[in-house]
Amino acid sequence: MTEVPILCRVQALYPFKSNDPSSLSFDQDDYIDVLTKLPSGWWDGLCKGMRGWFPSNYVRIIEVEEEEEEAILEPQPPPPPMQTPPRKRNTEYRLSLLSNNTSNWILQRTEDGDDTYYYNTATGEMRIDPPNEDDEDDYRWSDQSTLASKDAHYFSTYTARTSQATSSYLYPETPSLISKASTLSIPEEKEMNESLDWQKLLYYITLTIHQLITAVKCEQEFTYPTHAAQIVNAIRYMLVSSNTIDKDSIYIRTHSSLRTHHRTMMACMSKLILSAQAAQDDQRILAECSELLSMVKHFVSTCQELVIPLIPADPQFNFLDAKKEDMMLNNRYSLQLNLAENLETMGTSIQDSAETIMTCINGWSGEDKHSLIVLLFTHFRNLSNQTGLFLAYLDDTDFSNVLDHSEMNDLKQGKQALADALGLLFIRLQALTNEYIKDFSNSLEETKEAAVALFDPIEQICSSVLHLATKDRSRSNSAASVTQPAKKTTEQKKESIILEEEEEEEEEEEEEKVSTTVVPLERHQSEVVQSSTKPPVIQRSQTTPSSDKIKKFFGDDAPLEVVGSKPATTERPDFLKHDYGPNDIVFNMEGNVKGGTLPALVERLTMHDYFDMNFINTFLLTYRSFCTSVQLLDLLEARYNLKCPEGLTEEEEKIWEEKKLKLVRLRVFNVLKNWLELYYNEDDSILLDRLMEFTQTHIKNTLKFSNGQLESLIQKRKEGVAVDNVGLKKMILTLPDPPEPIVPKNLKRVKLLDIDALEIARQLTIMDFKLYSAIRPIECLDKAWSREDDTVAVNIRASIEYCNQVTSWVSDVILSQHDMKKRSIVIKYWVQVAEKCRALNNFNTCMAILSAFDNSSVGRLKRTWEAVGARTNQILQHIRKIMGANRNFTEYRALIHSVNPPCIPFLGIYLQDLTFIEDGNSNELKKNKELINFAKRAKTAEVIREIQQYQSSLYQLKPVEEIQEFIKANLLSTRDEEQLYNESLKIEPRERDDEKITRLLQESGFL
Repeated sequence: MTEVPILCRVQALYPFKSNDPSSLSFDQDDYIDVLTKLPSGWWDGLCKGMRGWFPSNYVRIIEVEEEEEEAILEPQPPPPPMQTPPRKRNTEYRLSLLSNNTSNWILQRTEDGDDTYYYNTATGEMRIDPPNEDDEDDYRWSDQSTLASKDAHYFSTYTARTSQATSSYLYPETPSLISKASTLSIPEEKEMNESLDWQKLLYYITLTIHQLITAVKCEQEFTYPTHAAQIVNAIRYMLVSSNTIDKDSIYIRTHSSLRTHHRTMMACMSKLILSAQAAQDDQRILAECSELLSMVKHFVSTCQELVIPLIPADPQFNFLDAKKEDMMLNNRYSLQLNLAENLETMGTSIQDSAETIMTCINGWSGEDKHSLIVLLFTHFRNLSNQTGLFLAYLDDTDFSNVLDHSEMNDLKQGKQALADALGLLFIRLQALTNEYIKDFSNSLEETKEAAVALFDPIEQICSSVLHLATKDRSRSNSAASVTQPAKKTTEQKKESIILEEEEEEEEEEEEEKVSTTVVPLERHQSEVVQSSTKPPVIQRSQTTPSSDKIKKFFGDDAPLEVVGSKPATTERPDFLKHDYGPNDIVFNMEGNVKGGTLPALVERLTMHDYFDMNFINTFLLTYRSFCTSVQLLDLLEARYNLKCPEGLTEEEEKIWEEKKLKLVRLRVFNVLKNWLELYYNEDDSILLDRLMEFTQTHIKNTLKFSNGQLESLIQKRKEGVAVDNVGLKKMILTLPDPPEPIVPKNLKRVKLLDIDALEIARQLTIMDFKLYSAIRPIECLDKAWSREDDTVAVNIRASIEYCNQVTSWVSDVILSQHDMKKRSIVIKYWVQVAEKCRALNNFNTCMAILSAFDNSSVGRLKRTWEAVGARTNQILQHIRKIMGANRNFTEYRALIHSVNPPCIPFLGIYLQDLTFIEDGNSNELKKNKELINFAKRAKTAEVIREIQQYQSSLYQLKPVEEIQEFIKANLLSTRDEEQLYNESLKIEPRERDDEKITRLLQESGFL
């Protein structure tokens, strides 16, 4: 790694921005390292990891001593007992420290020139801080092991933090790096609380990447996995601190540019981890390191632009905060025995999903690797969703009354072990996709072992929760029988402040979580509440430490000759299989539904062993294109009243009811609830009485937790509660005050040019958004807007008519001016209005105005357009570039996905896409006309969802009644196209070539 010569350091006096890729942009007071000086006054330098040219008169040269500490903050080690001089950032002080240490350490500058670091020429190690002899005393780690995992944990006696040695199970074939100094640890929480910023996080990530680069150049292959794990830890710490570790983070959801950088960065990191694990192509690792560093810098730069706050984060169990009453109010579920039973049901579903993965591996014939990998990842996605719901259900439980019991430690360890096992399974599956893998069969065996590792933590969690629930119940009973408390307990306080309506919603969410679990294989019979002398339900395949409590609770392990090394996989009984036939439904290569009969699609909608939220949303958005609401309700009622197959024993009937009927009914309940909330139309009112009767008889008698939820929704629909596209589920937002309107002086006699261009753009936006937000999903089906006699797509047709009226109005106003200068002034005005609409993200009205400029009546006015100024033409050219139809509106589509709402997209593009989908795909599959083409509906649903995406974010603008009345009056009084074209010919007749030459000579003064 070569050292970059730095001539001097300068500080920016003024901000400098340039679109030239070779230039360096910076803000005022930024620090820049100068690498080259030209006589012309342009200097080459580095700033914030970027390199480029900048004018020297924008900066001032500073001395080394003037460099500020906050330019690049460094982690501060724990203060030693004796007083030490404060740490400085300049190179001279570092060299003075270096002279007192071992001679093997040298000071070098990073490749991007952003900072310096210490490099050991003997060992190849790197570090940020000056190497001191007593460094190893700063962090005192003791080796510990947990109950649920065979992997070592290291516990810091100084900071009380725990760090797991993940490399032992992520990369079992490669030893970890022995030297402590080479490991770049995450900064202490005490330090980060004081000085955490983006530059510091970027600095740590950069050094971890440089460690891997140095290891590659030194050909230390055995250290690649360790350095890769350090990179993962550094990036994970950055994501946790910025609350962007989850793709559902508010910052990632609301900023498309950040979402793109996040996705790209994570993909680059995954590729680098796989390459480092394979350790076969050094050049590829170096290239991927460079790519990852670039992606991290883009991500950090975007976060800085969005001013995303950083919160120092250290991993810790949330149970420590459970004693706080305000935290306990967020725990929706109380610790009861029925909660333990629900957890056990969800846990067995996870175990069954793990068995499905093992069954797929056992049944692999050894031919098609790609199909096997796709299938395994499909099952893993299902399993990870179940595990997430399981852990979320656990996190929402109130353990405040049992924090001091020993089972809480077992519960914590079980949760950590379950998370570790799930992560290990993902790593194993991801390793299967590596094209450099040496032994695919061996990797499959490791994947099976990783799936087996999920079983024990689930047992441990379920048993711990059952013990805790039993103890909590005993404590409550004894307390109630001995004394009457003088004041309310925490639980009573909680119940007293929660409204009855909120309690119903919490119970509903609890049951929905249970209903979303997936049961691909036969669920194990629960024996938690049975005799403690029986062996465990799921036999362990690994020898793991177990406490006496668990052994006493589940009983002794079965003999080795009876229990195999892995859980036995059994075929699912016929009575738990699907009811549709093999020819009733067809899937594509990705595992999504391609087509099916209506009964098969409804069964898929309410599947007992699979929960596909995307399929459910697509079905409910588009079902009106292939069936009626009456047919759907008939099939849902039939699914709810599913008949037990004949010939089953009494025990099999119980299994069928528990594993199929109960879950099917939960699915039907959720579908009906979602339909009433989000997908109900006024035409469905004839079904409300029938649905009410079905709810009060069948559902009420079989699903006790419903608590009248459906009855309440049905009653609201009967009462005609106002419903928009968001349905009955609405988010109440606290929006800022709208800007004050720019009102003309005389509102009684409003003239167009008296209204400010921004204000008329605002009023047009208010009118346009009212029409756009009223569009319903049913209007987008079967090209309903193109049928003149159709009464369904009234809102789409109203929006189309509005755009046509705006286009005609703009054309009429321009052509009403017989003087060429006045016409050019009017054109300039409407160009400004179009630009203001674009700035307001009102692309629909912007396109309507642009269409007026491009129609035959206005577009042919060559002399008028020549009189329009260059600045106006430049603005108009920019709008045309954005809204241009080149390559199917490629630039506009990219822009619309990057803007933040509120927004009114150009409706014509969506109608064009829906038309192509409708005309290019048949309603039934070509090979089997009896199967509904559901893939076509999935494409339609994607367009509908994109339309809905912008309907819920409201514009904060004040309507001005006088201006809106003025606009409406003009929209209704425009002339038709033929009249406008004739008027255009009058004010600017057609010219022959000789007439044009004569006119130009006269205007120039030659004639």
